Amino acid sequence: MFNIINYEELKKEYFSIYRYKTLSECLNHYVMVFGEYGNIPEFKPIYYNLQRIVNQLLEAEEFFKLGFIGRCYNNIFSLLFDKDGLLYSNLIVNKNKIRPCPVFYRMREMDTFYLLKKEEMLHIPFNKRDKVGNQRFSLSGFPCLYLGSSAYLCWEELNRPNHLKANVSAFIAEKDIRFIDLTFPDRLEKEIDVYKLALVFACSLKRQTVNHRIFKEEYIIPQALLHSLMEYNYNNRQNTIDGILYISTCYKTEHAIFDDIKLFYNLVIPTQQYKSKSVDLEKEYCEELCSLFQYTEPISINQLQINQPAFIRRNRENDECNYYPSDFWLLECYLKYMLKQ
Repeated sequence: MFNIINYEELKKEYFSIYRYKTLSECLNHYVMVFGEYGNIPEFKPIYYNLQRIVNQLLEAEEFFKLGFIGRCYNNIFSLLFDKDGLLYSNLIVNKNKIRPCPVFYRMREMDTFYLLKKEEMLHIPFNKRDKVGNQRFSLSGFPCLYLGSSAYLCWEELNRPNHLKANVSAFIAEKDIRFIDLTFPDRLEKEIDVYKLALVFACSLKRQTVNHRIFKEEYIIPQALLHSLMEYNYNNRQNTIDGILYISTCYKTEHAIFDDIKLFYNLVIPTQQYKSKSVDLEKEYCEELCSLFQYTEPISINQLQINQPAFIRRNRENDECNYYPSDFWLLECYLKYMLKQ
């Protein structure tokens, strides 16, 4: 039924035009695309439900701007977690090996060539929460762990720091991870795919490059989503959702060096301090979050070049993809080797 929708053209328009627009412009365009088929009998209920979802998202943004923060968050919570919500349970995935890349990476910018301690590659410690800024899915003061599906993506997300000095660790899941999937479906096959795209679009608007902006309205919906996830987890402690998987806004930009979508997945894992048997305010890191992953000591490209020249020579000969033979690819190869040790 959905093959009459030109999905590839829809994505192309989003990446080239509408992710740079406001939430209302982006979502109203999406509704308009489906409105062309709204008179087809089998499309009528889907079109009606899509309008309901879009209206609920736009209403949430409006509530926030009017100062009704609680109502904004309630709108998003009901959309995903109320049993009569149109997205209820359909976006939650339970997988040990996260599609499409089981290994994720975290990078930290450095001014020197020294390496950090292993634990310093985790989230910002609780006793340093004053350093936690406002990010796409998380509020100031609330630590989260942000991971990328490639070292290259981490570098882009940090606005291209000195890649020779930057420290990188690899993370792999030690247990099943439940997450909300905000990645683009491969194709439009099911009704839920149509509804899911509205939320994907709403959470993936490109950050505006206006200097010294404190408030970023494109973060309203994703932050409300993470808040809703935390609220759900607090009331469902035996069946919590660990994080959110989403496409980076660095994908399909004019300055991107690579274009393979597998390199551009982000995973955000909020800390869950409340799940500890006793809340120790002096504790630096979230035990629940740390138990999810095996992760490596950090390494830098500079250290790899100095200490592992034989590894570099051996892997330079292995031409597998256009990501090869970048320094990021070599770094990932060595970090995966470290995970196996």
